[in-house]
Amino acid sequence: MVGRKLKTAGKSGRRPARRHSGKRSATAPRLKTLPIRAAFGKAFGVFNKNRGAFLRMGAFWAASQLVYGIARAWLRYFHHHPPDGWTLPTTLAIIAVVAWLTSFVYQVEMTRLALKRMPGPHRAMKANFGLGWGIGRYFHASILSGLAVIVGFLLLVVPGLIVGAALSMAAIAALEYRVKTWHSLAISVEMTRGVRIKVWGFMLALVPFNLAGLLFLGVGLLVTVPVSMIAWVAVYRDLERQTKLPKLELMKVQGR
Repeated sequence: MVGRKLKTAGKSGRRPARRHSGKRSATAPRLKTLPIRAAFGKAFGVFNKNRGAFLRMGAFWAASQLVYGIARAWLRYFHHHPPDGWTLPTTLAIIAVVAWLTSFVYQVEMTRLALKRMPGPHRAMKANFGLGWGIGRYFHASILSGLAVIVGFLLLVVPGLIVGAALSMAAIAALEYRVKTWHSLAISVEMTRGVRIKVWGFMLALVPFNLAGLLFLGVGLLVTVPVSMIAWVAVYRDLERQTKLPKLELMKVQGR
């Protein structure tokens, strides 16, 4: 009987079909998700628990942006109507630079506080690195990301959109892990892989959210800007938990 079965199987040349259990393979890659509504929900929760600190930083950020805007407006005016001397334009230029740097520092501080209030999954690794100041690395990553996006838009619009989404987490990664700028860009590319369209959806959702803050004579920006910064960190944390990051210990050693 067994011989007949083997002979029959040899003639047909077919293997018995395997039954599909309906379970996902353990080795199959999991698709990333990016719930935008949940990110805003987490952001409002963190903001409410640390309302005083975020409101103070938001107020300083808004004031510095206001001073920067006024100084820029006067500089544009003097560009078309040159004054007799250069003392006033030079002073306005210095004020504009200082105001912009101040707003940038408070932007970094809001991001840093959000990172502290929303711990990530890699506690052992982060315990060795610490958050630190990291404003220089944040600045470098922001500048390189912006330049890459500009180059992408100059080539074609679509590459600019792709690069902008791919590098959107680089500045936060540079601030937290304190690695070289190139490593933070690589981390961002890996974290946003497969969800870059959703990242752009999140970025677009921030536009009407902050425009709504302008409706109340700009006072609403004291809430919408900090919440937007916290929401960025919430998206960063969500993608971080779903990504197998590079060997950060090696990056830390090379980044010194």
